[in-house]
Amino acid sequence: MGAALAFRENTAPVPGTPSAYSELVKEIREHAKSLEVASRLQAFGAALQYYESKQSKNTHYYLVEVNHAQRTLSVTGFKQSESEKATAKYLEVEKKIKDTSPNSDAVLVSVDSMNSLRQAYPNYFLDTGVFVNALRAILAPPRVIGKGRIRQT
Repeated sequence: MGAALAFRENTAPVPGTPSAYSELVKEIREHAKSLEVASRLQAFGAALQYYESKQSKNTHYYLVEVNHAQRTLSVTGFKQSESEKATAKYLEVEKKIKDTSPNSDAVLVSVDSMNSLRQAYPNYFLDTGVFVNALRAILAPPRVIGKGRIRQT
């Protein structure tokens, strides 16, 4: 994706990526589909926006679980004094995912507030819409503009 963005912005190409734009888009399309990138990023972004309004002032650890196949989401908060409990629960969830739910993700983060979480992980969690929109633009078919010229967006 970085190589496609570099191409769009006329900056240096990313080493080790296809030099032909069409091959690059084909590769991105394959990865985006197999990894379900858009739905995963949208789910994480939605999760944190929802739970930001529900947070407790005493919450320091957040365990975020997303099951993409079932379209479910869970965010569990833990107090700062519950770090061992939070870590144990995270390890339990990770084992469960590995054994039975390959279409799931889990992350345990430690922050003083959801606002701190937003500042610490803006691209991964809350600014996912910008990335997803860029991905969709790159994967969209080329547009024909006047006299048969093709423009990549």
